[in-house]
Amino acid sequence: MKKAIIIAMVLAFNLSNAQVDSLWTITKVKDAAYKSVDKETKHVLEFEGKTANELYNSTRVAIGSLWKNPDEVIAGEVDNQYIKVNGGATSVAVSSLGAIYYFNTRVSITFKFKDNKMMYQITNQETYTSPSEYTSGGWSSTMYQVTRRNGKRIIAGFDAVTEFELFVQGIENAIIKEVESLTTNEGW
Repeated sequence: MKKAIIIAMVLAFNLSNAQVDSLWTITKVKDAAYKSVDKETKHVLEFEGKTANELYNSTRVAIGSLWKNPDEVIAGEVDNQYIKVNGGATSVAVSSLGAIYYFNTRVSITFKFKDNKMMYQITNQETYTSPSEYTSGGWSSTMYQVTRRNGKRIIAGFDAVTEFELFVQGIENAIIKEVESLTTNEGW
C-alpha cells in the first residue's frame, strides 16, 4: 500500500512538472544541461462563445499593453486569422569570473485564431551580444545553462528560465484579461 502511494506521488510530481517543461527543450553538451524554447509546441487557449474576430482584437489590445510600440513589434497579420510578433522579451543574466553580465532577448510569437479558441507558438527566442574584440556580436539562439558538467544546478540559469516563463504567462494573462473584458464592458 505504501509503495502504491509513493508511486502515485512520484507520477503526480512528474506530470505536474511536464506541463511547465512543455515550453522547453533540454540539450546536454559535455554533461552540462541547457534549456531552450521548444519551437514546435503549440499552446491552445479555449474561450467558449468567442468569435475569431473577438479573440484577434483582444490579442491586438493585449500586444498594445505589453509592448511600448505595438506597431513595430507586429511583423505580420491577417485580420481575424493571424498575428506574428517580433519583440523584446526578458534579460538574461550571465555570471562569469565573479561579474554579472546582462543580455537583452527578443522573441517571435505566432498567434492564430478560430471561433472559441486561439493558438500561440513561440517560434524563436534570441539573445543579443554586443560586438567586442573577441566576437562579432549580434543575435543568436538563446540557451539557458541550468546545470554544470558536474551536475550542480546553476541558479542564474533557473532564474532566467523562470523569468521567461513568467513573461509568457504575462502574455497569456493579458490576452485572457482582454477577452474577459469583452463580456464585462459591453454595457459601459
